[in-house]
Amino acid sequence: IRSLCTYKISGNSELFAADAATIWNITATPSDEVTGQTGGEYSTVQFETSGGNFLFAPNGVDSLQRYDGTNWLTVTGVSADAITGVTTSTLSHVWVYKNRLFFVQGGTMKSWYLAVDSIAGAANDLTLAGVFQRGGSLLFGATWSIDAGDGVDDKCVFVSTQGEVAIYEGSDPGDPNDWALVGRYDLGGRPLGKNAVMRAGGDLLIATTDGLVPLSAALSKDP
Repeated sequence: IRSLCTYKISGNSELFAADAATIWNITATPSDEVTGQTGGEYSTVQFETSGGNFLFAPNGVDSLQRYDGTNWLTVTGVSADAITGVTTSTLSHVWVYKNRLFFVQGGTMKSWYLAVDSIAGAANDLTLAGVFQRGGSLLFGATWSIDAGDGVDDKCVFVSTQGEVAIYEGSDPGDPNDWALVGRYDLGGRPLGKNAVMRAGGDLLIATTDGLVPLSAALSKDP
């Protein structure tokens, strides 16, 4: 087993586990729900819209998977509820910021995002190539909330494989008047993986080769 995730809605919770070939529902008796996969290191996020509550699960190797509480759907550029503009099998990480789905295109400096409150449609690209200075590629993204909740002060965080952090504020990456780089910082060590991050109160904790680093410390202290 390489990944675990939960899907929660209306007081009910389901637990999923993934190996390289299969996504299993292990809430009770294990059952294979997605087969024929080739990579088991998933990033997952649950995203609610007026059309339902969805679990998104990219792994950077296979086409994007989406769960609606009943069925899993393989999301491609030509599927039902297609995502266009990017090959979904290249998407390796997912997170939500300001009611938008953001993705990392594995092995590149590119992030992709959808329209507000959308689970499909045209994806727009956002490159960090001119921001990071130590090479590598974009590893993961996250929402950093100073007040420990979802609010107007939220920042969008991008982290590279080399331990560089770029922080943006605003709501629309496509609007230069509503999207701005706050700063670029160093974690010191390299992150231990795309899922090596967790929210703790109003901070983000990132597991690196130098230990567990709070994002607030990376902003205020030299490595």
